[in-house]
Amino acid sequence: MLAVAVATTTCARPNAGGAERVVPNDNRAAAGVVRDGVLALHIEARLGEWFPDEASGPGLVMPMFAERGRAPRNPGPMIRVPAGTRIELTVRNLLPDSSLIVYGLHTRPSAADDTIQVARGATRTLSFIAGAPGTYFYWATTTHHAVADRAGMDSQLHGAFVIDPVGVPAADRVFVLGSWTGPQDSAGNNLELRVINGLSWPHTERFTYVVGDTVRWRWVNPT
Repeated sequence: MLAVAVATTTCARPNAGGAERVVPNDNRAAAGVVRDGVLALHIEARLGEWFPDEASGPGLVMPMFAERGRAPRNPGPMIRVPAGTRIELTVRNLLPDSSLIVYGLHTRPSAADDTIQVARGATRTLSFIAGAPGTYFYWATTTHHAVADRAGMDSQLHGAFVIDPVGVPAADRVFVLGSWTGPQDSAGNNLELRVINGLSWPHTERFTYVVGDTVRWRWVNPT
């Protein structure tokens, strides 16, 4: 048997708070409900307390995505549909003091700078066809930084967006990379955190395969 451990490193800063606890998202289940070729999905951005080292480690209170009525997740809810699906989507901004700029919620592929803006307390409604089969992601910022520069408090606002060919069942695992950089410590070093599906090594998921197995992984990198 071959055991595989997906690894990264961590150095998280304590930041306790009364926000709802963030659930690590293993991306096994797609978000929303599909009926008659239409995906209905309601996403919220709100504060959550994230424990990348599980319960034994420190927490960070940060903006996260969630499905309406469910706990915030890191990464955010996975959108996964067959090509041709119409996506009926709402995005609500429940962050207490920030507007939200969201990228990637449109027919794929398309211009990388297509965005929607959601004011504090507001809800935006979207309707679009999923687009071409492929592996994509959506992401958001509260600081107006580019995706590669979201190192701080809005760095976990992202989720996988997978479009499958029609008639081909999903037979793979989806892994979303995350990165967070904190403020400098007394020695002038920035604290850094790298995660896979919301968890840092050695708390990431383990896999066991038989030699000769064929496995399919999708890696999504919104860092």
